[in-house]
Formats: sequence, structure tokens, C-alpha cells
Amino acid sequence: MQFINSINHYRALAIIFVVASHAFDVSLVHTNTFFEKVIKNLVSGGTINFVFISGFLFYTIFYQRFEFKTFLKSKVKRILLPYLFLSIVPIILYLLLKPDYWNATFLNYTLANDSIAHYLISIIKYLISGGHMVAYWYIPFAMLLFLLSPLHIKFIKLKLNYQVIIIVVLLTIAMFIHRPYEKIRAYQAIHSLVYFTPIYLLGMLCAKYKDHIYKWLNNRDLYLLLLVLGLAIYQAYLGYTGNYHADFNEINGTIDLMLFQKLAMCLFFMVWLHRFEDYKHPFIDTLAKISFPIFFLHGYILNFLFVIHDSFIHYIKFPWLAYVFFTVLIVVSSVVLAKIIVKVFPKYSLMLIGYGTKK
Repeated sequence: MQFINSINHYRALAIIFVVASHAFDVSLVHTNTFFEKVIKNLVSGGTINFVFISGFLFYTIFYQRFEFKTFLKSKVKRILLPYLFLSIVPIILYLLLKPDYWNATFLNYTLANDSIAHYLISIIKYLISGGHMVAYWYIPFAMLLFLLSPLHIKFIKLKLNYQVIIIVVLLTIAMFIHRPYEKIRAYQAIHSLVYFTPIYLLGMLCAKYKDHIYKWLNNRDLYLLLLVLGLAIYQAYLGYTGNYHADFNEINGTIDLMLFQKLAMCLFFMVWLHRFEDYKHPFIDTLAKISFPIFFLHGYILNFLFVIHDSFIHYIKFPWLAYVFFTVLIVVSSVVLAKIIVKVFPKYSLMLIGYGTKK
């Protein structure tokens, strides 16, 4: 297994993008000006970075020694079990405070909000959608992605021209269906699977041909950065801010510019960070190692900030400065909380937050 330090750096950057995309509201940031819209376009959509890295690492780490049961077992331990554990409290709160959150119908039968069947169906819908916590929609989608890993192995073994055709076809579909609305549909994991799969496959392809890509794009990373900026500016010019969202019945032919902006960003970071292959910093390494615990825990910290929002909201005079502060605060707090959990529960931290020593 080859360790690629630049991709490790990229993991640290990717989790910062994810946290930063969720820190806008708590900071009272309003994207009124053109410049503010461009900034939000650059920050939003950070999940694409994560999916690209996941595909890259799938090829780098698992492909040569792939065994489906072992692979899936590792994902259950590090991702699914923490997801189920960390979902208990938010789901209970939603069931108590918002019993009518979901449309309480199942097989054309209307269920009373206080019935056992209603609660059970609601719990199932939360778990398969991730609608109970910020960013948790990613886990049901990721598990579907991992279940399809035998197909990904077959994809890797195809000739390059077939691989390119498959990615182009899937990207064409993705750019029209857009990302699903969060916390709306129980089937959004399937929608996400269709949208994000070409990015995952592209990550594999870039890992397989990384040496050719590094050579081909050497000293051309500036052009990729300009493409990223240009697409973010053009998106703002067209009046779009942030991610494009749609349900399957809302497809109207609008092209998802965010998808292509983030794909250019993935290639930029892959090539640009390769310049620092020999550079190491303990904090960057920590962020990379704890990227998934940060992902799991940052929603809790963000929700806590919203609970106490009224106590500090009047102190926010400069929203963008507050935005930077809260982004750093959420990241650092998530790291500290993860470290505490590992220290207090060393035998169970892997199951609790997906980080720690294997038992």
C-alpha cells in the first residue's frame, strides 16, 4: 500500500471545506454582493472533494488486495456503527419535537403520529436518509457506494477508453439531475449515488494514472485554479449561489456548474498539493486522520451553537470575520472532542466515532 502524503493533505483540506460550508448560517453571513456569492460558490459543494478522495484511496489502498467481506466489514466498523450510535440522540429529539417531520404514510395507509408503526417507519426513514443531522445524508449514500465495490473493481480493470466513456455518460446524467434536497426524501441516498458516482470513479482513474497526470499537468495547476474561479464567477453571474438541488421530478435542463467547478478543484488540489509531497505538519496530519470523526461530530457542535445562538448573536458585527472564527472553532472543537472520546473510551472509540485502535 502506497502512502501519498499529498492526498493526506487533501483529506485535511476537504474536511475544512465541509465544515466551512455549514458555518454560514451560524455566522449570520448573507451573500448579498457578487463577491460574497463567488466566495460561497467556492466553499460550497465540498463533499465532492471527499468523494473524489474516497475513490482515489479505494484504488490506492484496497484494489490490489480487495476482498469484499473484509472491505465491507471495515466500513461497517468505521462508518456505519458510529453513524448508528451518533444518530440515537438526534432521532429521539426529532421524534419528540417534530413527530410530523415525515409524511406518516406507508403503503397507502395513514398512521397516527403517536402509533408505534409511525415511530418505527420514521426511524427507518431517518436512518436511510440521514435527515436527522447536518451532513449525515452522506453515510447512507456511502454505504450504498461501498456495497457496489465489486462493480468498481470491474471498472478499474476496463480499458481506459471504456472508463472515460462511462464517466462521461454518468457525468452527463449528474449535471442535469443535480444533488438531492437534504432532509426531504427518504430515497435521497439513491439520488446521491447517481450524482456522485462519476466523481468516485474519476478519483479511481486519477489514482491509477496519477503519474501521467502529475507529468501532464506539471506547472499547469494555475490554469486549473483559474478554471475553478471562472466557473464560480460565472455561476454567480447567472444568479446561482451554492449547490444546485433538485428532485427527480424537477429536472429542467439546467446544467450543474458546481459539479464541474468542483471537479476542476479536485484536479487542482491533486496536482498542486503534489508539490508538497515531502512536507509534513502534525496538525495537518491530525486533521487528515480524524477527518471522519470531525465529520461525525461537527454537526453536534454546530447544533449546540444554534441552541446558544441568542446569547451571542448580538455580538456579531462582522459576519465574515465571525464565519472564519466559527469555522476554526468547529474544526478545533471536533478534534478536541474526538481526542477526549478516544482517551475516555479507548476500547469503544472506533465504534463511537470511527477513530481509535482496532479491537
